[in-house]
Amino acid sequence: MKYSRFNTVVEEGNSLLIYNSLSGALLKIPKNKVKEYEKLIYKEGFLVEDEKDELLLYKYIYYKKLFVNNELNLTIATTTSCNLCCPYCFEDGNKHNEYIDQKVSDSIIKYIISKKNKNIHITWFGGEPLLCFDKIVYISNKLISNNIHFNASIITNGTLLSERVIEKLSSLKLKSIQITLDGNKSEHNQKRFFGNKDGTFDIILSNVVKLLEKTSLHVILKINLDKNNIHSYLDLIHLLLKKYNKYIKDKQLIITNNSVKNRTDFKGCSQCLSENEYFDFKTNILHENITIPSLHLACPLRHSDNLMIGPDGNIYKCLEHIGDKSKSIGNIKNQSISISKMAKLALSNDPFNDIECSNCTILPICGGGCPIDRTKKASGKKISLCPIIKTNLPSIIKAVYCDQKKK
Repeated sequence: MKYSRFNTVVEEGNSLLIYNSLSGALLKIPKNKVKEYEKLIYKEGFLVEDEKDELLLYKYIYYKKLFVNNELNLTIATTTSCNLCCPYCFEDGNKHNEYIDQKVSDSIIKYIISKKNKNIHITWFGGEPLLCFDKIVYISNKLISNNIHFNASIITNGTLLSERVIEKLSSLKLKSIQITLDGNKSEHNQKRFFGNKDGTFDIILSNVVKLLEKTSLHVILKINLDKNNIHSYLDLIHLLLKKYNKYIKDKQLIITNNSVKNRTDFKGCSQCLSENEYFDFKTNILHENITIPSLHLACPLRHSDNLMIGPDGNIYKCLEHIGDKSKSIGNIKNQSISISKMAKLALSNDPFNDIECSNCTILPICGGGCPIDRTKKASGKKISLCPIIKTNLPSIIKAVYCDQKKK
């Protein structure tokens, strides 16, 4: 027998907290009674047979979903254009003011109909997808008239939710709509503004009220955080709780937060929060319940059932690639997808061939980091793939154990 390669052991007084990132088990045992607990340690996966190859087992679990063929997760960017001028937009440089046309729309319909036996989910995306709302309606109605079962969601800046648009949303198989805020009114209006520099905060909040009153859609307000607005976050939450209290209680409105990440070296990226700053904020200011990530499967970029379609019909494997035609793996207009490009994205820069990753105790909950970042690192770029949880795991284990004990 041998101890699992994925164990993390934390001392706490006269006891040991043992966590295994492959099984997800967390156990507390007295330091001087490890031998007495051997059967339990074995049962929970902390102790394994000598011949058991745990890395190979996780690799099998990691890649298994790549070959599951019963789903189709399709992100459709109706346009790369937008009616706002957000400085950190990841599409900066990939914007070509392209709009989905009839040929692309019909090709998408044809493709989805050919996959009618799958569980189909569509995410409407952009740019600002509602700039092409009529095409969203057209594609959705065609799928419905062809008895295609699907559900959908939409990610929008929330400024184009007119009465006409809201009235039609419920007929489009939509389950949720995500809208972004960038802080309180003054902070948000400095980042999310129209071409004439007018802010959008009041318009968005007004449209959210209409959505909640006139539809049963789940509305997700995602608040982007950076060094400029992090200190006013709690004041913003207080405002939203006061304004939407009923809908928050009913769980029709969900408020989430996210840190703005520097993926494109945009102007103002110096204000991005580091992983440590964001982690400290969530734990020390928001006092959010600390959790250990669940088992990490391969990124959707590697999955055959996840595709992103640009307004010109080009097909991509990651949202960050939309509009960058050099990253296209095919085009929906001729129903073509390059298998060789799919294979390269799915299997190259394997974390299991990375010595540091393959020897890491938290690999099963990390997955080796973003495949795009792995590619950048392989090309020589200095980039860290390790998540913040790696350095904070001992304190997280203690916190999680205490929470479990209280329950």
